[in-house]
Amino acid sequence: MHLIELLIFTITFGAGGMAFSLAIVYNIRRKNNPNRLTEFLFVILTVLLGILLLLILQKFSNLGVVLFGESKASFIFDTVLALVVFLGMSFIMVFLPRFANFLVANPTEKGFVIIDGIVSLLYFIAGLFNVFFDFRGTPNFFGELQTILFSMIYFYTVIIIWINLKSITSLYIRKICLGFNIVSLSMIPLLVFCFIFPILEGLSYALFILAFIILTIIYYLNYFSQESFKEDKQVQLIYDNLAEYKISKREFEVIDLIDKGLTNKEIGERLGISVNTVNNHVSKVFTKVGVRSRIDLLNTLRKK
Repeated sequence: MHLIELLIFTITFGAGGMAFSLAIVYNIRRKNNPNRLTEFLFVILTVLLGILLLLILQKFSNLGVVLFGESKASFIFDTVLALVVFLGMSFIMVFLPRFANFLVANPTEKGFVIIDGIVSLLYFIAGLFNVFFDFRGTPNFFGELQTILFSMIYFYTVIIIWINLKSITSLYIRKICLGFNIVSLSMIPLLVFCFIFPILEGLSYALFILAFIILTIIYYLNYFSQESFKEDKQVQLIYDNLAEYKISKREFEVIDLIDKGLTNKEIGERLGISVNTVNNHVSKVFTKVGVRSRIDLLNTLRKK
């Protein structure tokens, strides 16, 4: 089992290295025109690669214990690695919902920020107790509790994306997100097996990470394929062409920032107005143009 896990972790790390390299090249090529989506992806990839590296070291250590027996040094090494991994996973749990809200252009509510932070902290604390009871050789449920807490945040992220899928302005990113959700839902049986067979817990993390990395690679490869990448060639919106909709100049400023991928909160900060005012502008624009989502708005206006 240790060899199988080590092989899957190594394959996932290799794929992650490829995605990380593509992210670096992408950011270099677009240094004069930064993309917040890829900035989010870069942060997530960096943390995930760090977690994978630590998990690989841990699997090597476990393999050494199987072959040569456990020593005090190997136990301390495993414990430190486990705690750092738990810390990294806690960060991912805090980061994922914000990433999802960015994709669907919704500000993260303060109430959920607090709840998310508490759940992530509980995940780390459960990890501490898990390590402690493992040291004493006492059976415990803290590993399963960690799986439950991580699953809560992960599938909350999936729900955010699924409910607001139509508000994602980029058609291709919308397809990537749909693929991410489908892959995530298909892994529910794996989570069930993790509760029945806790030994599969580490393997489930690797497969979740691998799915995310594969979708990230597809996103970057699509960008580098000039035949299929059309995002940089979108028709520029011109105020005078939209006269029939009776859109005010302020509303056009909001539309322009929507086109650049900013959230309502970010638009408010850029224009020096409140989020409620931005929401009102967006609602009026939707009514004037006769659409119900950001993507439909931009597609309709570009035809003009």
